[in-house]
Amino acid sequence: MKVDAIEVDVRSYKGELYLSHDKIKDVKKCIKLTDALSLISRKSGIMLDIKEHLNTTTLVNCIEDFKGTIYISGTYSDIIKRIKESFPKVVALISVQNNKTIDEIPEFIDGVSIRYTILNKDLAENLHHRGMYIAAWTVNKKSKIKYLVDIGVDAIITDKPSFLFISDLSLIHISEPTRPLYISYAVFCLK
Repeated sequence: MKVDAIEVDVRSYKGELYLSHDKIKDVKKCIKLTDALSLISRKSGIMLDIKEHLNTTTLVNCIEDFKGTIYISGTYSDIIKRIKESFPKVVALISVQNNKTIDEIPEFIDGVSIRYTILNKDLAENLHHRGMYIAAWTVNKKSKIKYLVDIGVDAIITDKPSFLFISDLSLIHISEPTRPLYISYAVFCLK
C-alpha cells in the first residue's frame, strides 16, 4: 500500500499540540504533534484535521520545517486561513457536514472534506466547477466507495482501507493512534 500522507487529528493541551480525535483526558496517552511530524517528514505528507480552536502561532511553528505536502482541514476557517497565509502551498480543506454550509465556503479554501452521505453527482460537479478538491468521509461500504469514485470524488476517507483495492487508486494511509480501545484506519485516495 502506497502512503502519500498520514492524517492526524490535532488538539491542544496546556499550550502544546497533540494527536487526538477526542478531547484530551490523559495527555500521557497522546502523541505530541512535533514528534509525529519529525517521524513523518520527508517520508510522507500529512493531513492535519484541526479539532478545536488552538493557537495558530504554535501550529505554524510546528509545521514550518516539515518536508512534504501539508493538508489542513477542519471547521475553523480562521485557523485554516492563517495557516494558508503562512504557507501558501498548504492544501486548505474546510469540513462540511451538511448542505447548508456548501455556499459559505471562503475564497481561500482549496477544497472540502465532506460527509459522504450528502454527496451526489450534481454536488460533486458543482464543487469541481468551482475548483474545489473533494475528500469524502467516512466511507465504509464498498458500494459507496465505487459510487464516489464514479462521481469524481478526489479522496475517500475510510476505516476499511482494504476496500480501496476495488479501484486503481493512489492511497494515503490514515490512522487514529489515540484511540486505545481499537485501531481505526482510514484511507485518503488521490487520483
